[in-house]
Amino acid sequence: MRPSALCCSALFGLITVMFTTQASSAPLQVARIFADNMVLQQQLANPVWGRSAPGAIVRVNLAGETTEARAGADGRWRALLPALPAGGPYEMTVRGPESVVFKNVMVGEVWLVSGQSNMDFRLSGATGAPADIAAADLPGIRCLRVPQAVSRTPLDDLSEASWQVCSPVTAGGFSAVAFYFARELHRQRGVAVGLLNATWSGTPAEAWTSNSALAVLPDFAEPLKAIASSNEDWAVGMKNAVRIDTERDLVFEKGTAGLELGVHRHGFDDQDWPVADYPLSAAKMRLPDYAIVWVRKTVDLPASAAGKELTLNLGRCYEWDQTYFNGEQIGSHRWDGVREYRVPGRLVKAGRNTIAVRLYSEWSAGQLGKGKDQPLLSNADGTVKISLLGSWRYDGRFEPTLIVPRYFQREPTSLFNGMIAPVAGYGLRGALWYQGEGNAGKPRQYQFLLPALIQEWRWHWGQGNFPFLVVQLPGTVDYDWPALREAQAMATRLPNVGVAVTIDIGDPENLHPTNKRPFGERLHRVARHVAYGENIVWSGPLFDRVETDSGSLRVHFRETGSCLVTRDGAAVRGFEVRAATGEYTPAEAMINGQSVVVRVASIPAPAAVRYAWAPNPDANLINREGLPAAPFRWEPPASP
Repeated sequence: MRPSALCCSALFGLITVMFTTQASSAPLQVARIFADNMVLQQQLANPVWGRSAPGAIVRVNLAGETTEARAGADGRWRALLPALPAGGPYEMTVRGPESVVFKNVMVGEVWLVSGQSNMDFRLSGATGAPADIAAADLPGIRCLRVPQAVSRTPLDDLSEASWQVCSPVTAGGFSAVAFYFARELHRQRGVAVGLLNATWSGTPAEAWTSNSALAVLPDFAEPLKAIASSNEDWAVGMKNAVRIDTERDLVFEKGTAGLELGVHRHGFDDQDWPVADYPLSAAKMRLPDYAIVWVRKTVDLPASAAGKELTLNLGRCYEWDQTYFNGEQIGSHRWDGVREYRVPGRLVKAGRNTIAVRLYSEWSAGQLGKGKDQPLLSNADGTVKISLLGSWRYDGRFEPTLIVPRYFQREPTSLFNGMIAPVAGYGLRGALWYQGEGNAGKPRQYQFLLPALIQEWRWHWGQGNFPFLVVQLPGTVDYDWPALREAQAMATRLPNVGVAVTIDIGDPENLHPTNKRPFGERLHRVARHVAYGENIVWSGPLFDRVETDSGSLRVHFRETGSCLVTRDGAAVRGFEVRAATGEYTPAEAMINGQSVVVRVASIPAPAAVRYAWAPNPDANLINREGLPAAPFRWEPPASP
């Protein structure tokens, strides 16, 4: 062999040894979503991924099955475990330059859980929570709460991750809707259930949608352009927003501007203050997004009440109050709920007495009293019962203006990049989506936005048209949601999308209804049909078509179950019709087989019909299985 060839051979050998040594010594990284107690999707090839040295071989072993992958030039590797039946617990071993072992791994059903506050709502705050949490010794149910994170660009891993096994200790932190869904699924199918909880309160759908999906929607052209041209660090911006939030809270908690003026005292002159009738809302008081406002009411007490303890019930309050009686604070509480405080007898005098409430309003939702609340000042023996309905005075111009930061979790793409991209591809059966409140003001936009989100998530997962189940927004007395409900229903034009109709459950006077159990159970019923192909009554009556018939409209339904009935046995309520021009008018409606005949005597030629088209509809059509008819509206297509 020539010397030059020998040198080349030696050099090649040295490089090979160096590369092998470098590869073997580089740390093996497995994406953080893979952890002890995880659940992998049954009957599906499950991807496992991470990083290692370029060219390194990584082998993954689970339940006797082994697969391997080679890290690319960028160090990324992705192995595909073959489909497995439900079972466990197993150990999953990942071997490369190093070895990692994950314990107590189950194979079962995995669901991605996402949306805003009503999906984020914890089991600990739900109706019936103490009993359900005490009985939650359910080790077959596990949950990973995706850390809340915002980003201008897609992240490739989570900052941290921990799969929690369901128990009386951990269950209170689960999403309530997801817990009740998982409990039913676990009972019915007898397999482990894994929940990937990616939720954030007060967030719009565009935050959960990728750049490429939003790019085809004209409404987002300018926001995306601004994002692309910016070099802002959204994570840093979010930390700044949290700091401002904390400082703003302290302004309310420790502020003394009103106290220095004596607004809390009985003798304060409030005669030039505006007046509004109870219940008092941010809208009535014309408050900005965030504000501090004082509300006052003076009441007359009989001489017999002097010096005796009273109970002050203010009704429901949102979001934070400091309540005073004759100049002394008697209570303070944060978050939504009834405010009932004890008034010490030493503060109670005959004649005029003053109630003053310093109220913190956020998200333009400040409220003292809701719906049919009956605020009352009373005593134990019933000799004092003074209603606090009627006029109250309010003002807050003397309080500091509250700083509102830029909330990056509301920016387009921010949560897709920070919370969805890092988990995209993890094997799952489908997704549960409870969101829409944050987009209710733009229902037309949502008609295109929600399908774009669904299709983009499916593309990133690479599992085809996986089931996507939507909670349709329930009844409300405070918000205009009919058109948003319609937009949610339109998503069912995509394959394997199901909607759980909820206008008959929840709490119309609470944006965050606490009775989450029927929401989760109704989602499970939809899943049995859409995701698992069961031939069951999974939905209430769904609009099918309309026929005109001599002055009436015959509305045909599908998913009628065994038959159409009304919830209360009374005549059908909730239908309205209109002529070619004019307003909608409540209609007489009669069940006829699988259809409902609708008419209004004064409208001989009805041109349009709608059902349950109200924020909190008085509608009673159901199938005999007890599921409500879905809201809809119909107009004949316009002539070309």
